[in-house]
Amino acid sequence: MPQIHDPYLDTARRSLNDEKIKIRKQKIEKTQKKPKNFLSKNIILSDYITLPENLEKIILLTFFIFIPYIFGLLVIIIMMGYQKFLEYTTLNFDLFMLVWTIGYEAIAISLLLLIIKNAIVFKKSTD
Repeated sequence: MPQIHDPYLDTARRSLNDEKIKIRKQKIEKTQKKPKNFLSKNIILSDYITLPENLEKIILLTFFIFIPYIFGLLVIIIMMGYQKFLEYTTLNFDLFMLVWTIGYEAIAISLLLLIIKNAIVFKKSTD
């Protein structure tokens, strides 16, 4: 019986996938003109995030739950200090949701600032 997670097969699949992405990007660059507007850019998500085909939804759900929580804990450590951090690590649902919300909002603000920065850089590069 073949191994399900063969590292050599995984490496071969990854390199073939990378080659497909490069070929698709080259085709898109040849056929399409550069967008004049930042919001009219065509973005293919699979070029940036590679996930196993069968586990996409499960992985994205766990990322959606745990990344904001961990980021919220980091914000609490930075803002309030280590002693308050110990209070927020208890398994209380209300505290979990509070920390998750803080992390979610911090990530949202960071992403909005990143989008604004990219829009400004895009505007300068087209001029």
